Amino acid sequence: MTTSRQLRLAGASVALAAIVVTVASCRAGAGARAGDAGVPPRERGGELTRQLLAGAFDSLPAGIVLDLGGDGDTVLVRWFTDRRRDSLGREWPDDPVLEVEGLSAGADFLARLEARYGREVELVHEAVYRCHFPFCERPRSLEYTRIARFSGDTAKTLRIGWLWTGDSLIGGWIIPSGQALPSELASYEPHTPLRLPFDGEWVVLWGGRELHENYHMGVPPLRFAYDFVVDSAGSLHRTDGRDNADYYCFGRPILSPAAGQVTMALDSFAENVPGTPRPGYRGPGNFVVIDHGNGEFSFLAHLRRGSVRVAAGERLEAGDAVGECGNNGQSVLPHLHYQLQLDARPGSRSVPAPFSDFLANGVRVARGMPTRGQSVMHASRP
Repeated sequence: MTTSRQLRLAGASVALAAIVVTVASCRAGAGARAGDAGVPPRERGGELTRQLLAGAFDSLPAGIVLDLGGDGDTVLVRWFTDRRRDSLGREWPDDPVLEVEGLSAGADFLARLEARYGREVELVHEAVYRCHFPFCERPRSLEYTRIARFSGDTAKTLRIGWLWTGDSLIGGWIIPSGQALPSELASYEPHTPLRLPFDGEWVVLWGGRELHENYHMGVPPLRFAYDFVVDSAGSLHRTDGRDNADYYCFGRPILSPAAGQVTMALDSFAENVPGTPRPGYRGPGNFVVIDHGNGEFSFLAHLRRGSVRVAAGERLEAGDAVGECGNNGQSVLPHLHYQLQLDARPGSRSVPAPFSDFLANGVRVARGMPTRGQSVMHASRP
C-alpha cells in the first residue's frame, strides 16, 4: 500500500524515493563524466557521490538549496535550474533554507556535512532502481541509491540518492537511511507453500527486508508485505500514467497463492485517480482474505471494483482467479498488495512470505522472497 503522506515525508520510515524534485533539464555541467549517455547508472551515481564528498561542487549543477533544519537530523539537498522559490513545489518545507551558489558555497556545505556526519568510511549497499510515476514525474527514470556509514556516527547509516532520466540529473538527496522496524516474527517460517499470485511477468515495486527495498518494513503491521506492478520497457504505463487503464497491470487477473477457503471479500470501492489516494481513508479498498487452514491467511488488496469473483465460504485451489488488479483504498497507482498474516482481519500482522518455484530476473528460485526491482514470474513446470 502507498499513501500520499508516504510520498511527502523525508523521514526514515517512509517511501524515500518520494523526496525527489523534478526540475527543468539539468545536466551535470562541468562534471558531465558522471552523466554521459551509455555510462551505467551505478557508475554515474558513484562518481557523482565521490564528487559530492570531495567538495567538487564545480562539477555539480549550479543552484544548491540546503536545509540544515527540518525534522530530526535530516539533511536534504536539492538542485534546480531557475532558482525560483516556487520551482521547489508545494512539498518543500516551510522552514528557512540556505541557498548557496559557487565554489566557496560548496566548501561551506562540505564543512557543514562533515561537522554533522564526518566522512564516508564504509559503503554498505548500492543499487539502481527504476523510479515510476507518481514517485517520479518523468518516465523511465532511474534512482541510484547508496547506503553508507560516516565517521561521525558509525552506528547509523545515511542514504545518498541521485535521480536520472537518460543522462540528465534531475534530483538528489542525503537523508538518514533509517532501520526496518524490529519484529518478533522476522524469523517466522510459513507452513503454506505459496505461488506468486499472478501469471506472467511482474515487477516488485516494494519487497524485501530492508527499508530502502520495502517501505512496508517501517509501517507496522505491514512489515513483510509486497507491492507488485507490471513494467514494460522501463515504464508502468503506456502514456502519461494519469489514467488507471493506462497501466499495464490494471485489470490483470489476481490468483490465489495457495489452496484455502475465502473468509472475506469486499468489492465496493471505486478506483482512485493515479497519484491521489482516497481522501480520509487508510484501508485496503477492495480485498480478498483466504484461510489456508493452518493459522495463515493470504491478504490481497486494491482489487478492481466489479472484478472480485469469490465470496466468503468458497473453496479455492492455488492459481484460481480471485479478481483483477486495481487502484483503490490507500493506493496511489494500480498495483497488487499482498501479505501473509496470522489473522483473518484486514491489516493483521504480516509474516515473511517466501514464494515457491518462480523466476527472479530469469533465474529460477525454488523458494525465496523477491526484492525491490526484480522481475518475477511463476515458473513453468518442466
